[in-house]
Amino acid sequence: MPSHNLTGVIIDPIGDFSVGDEFRFITTRTTGRSISGSRSLFTVPQNGAYNIDLEYGDIFIEYRAVENAAWYIVGTVTIDGNTTATTLPELIRQAGG
Repeated sequence: MPSHNLTGVIIDPIGDFSVGDEFRFITTRTTGRSISGSRSLFTVPQNGAYNIDLEYGDIFIEYRAVENAAWYIVGTVTIDGNTTATTLPELIRQAGG
């Protein structure tokens, strides 16, 4: 099953790297290689950079800032051959966040 690549740098509202912030990706529908309910966690590193391959399918996205104990529900997005987002912020906009 194919995947879609997202790359870039995550910054906060004042332009600093969002070090320690977390993104949680949850598969909501079983696909060729991913089981419904499976989860992946990405933590933003010191340089703010990411290079993530998301498997095709329906993906529920949550976000948590390092200072916040609660997860923010971003939404669900379908990853497939028509996905145009190349960065996390673009994908989050497509998910409704």
